[in-house]
Amino acid sequence: MAEEKVTIPIVEETAKVGKSTRTTTVRVSTKVEHDQQHLEDSLAVEEVEVERVPAGQWVDGPLPVRQEGDTTIFPVVEEVAVVQKRFRLVEEVRITKHARTQPFEEDTDVRRMRIAVERIPQNNPSA
Repeated sequence: MAEEKVTIPIVEETAKVGKSTRTTTVRVSTKVEHDQQHLEDSLAVEEVEVERVPAGQWVDGPLPVRQEGDTTIFPVVEEVAVVQKRFRLVEEVRITKHARTQPFEEDTDVRRMRIAVERIPQNNPSA
């Protein structure tokens, strides 16, 4: 008997590792939300009261501005021509400050920005 030759095919598998670049599109969008808020607080209010007080007094010269408690007094003088000059206090202008607080309420619109990020897939055949 003659020897028969048998061929056995040998198959080899190999793995390759590689890198590829992939482009991804990202969409960033913003949204402004409006929200109503009710505000309450106290406001400091300062009012000014002006009072004119007639004086009609003779004085030796101009008088300085003076303070009496919360009231600032501005003397008003005039020169009167006589045989000699004398100062006569015509009036005093009194300005008094009154401070108070009052409630404050207001509905106001406040804005808040939100950001959304969304990936958009690309048709990339090399991926």
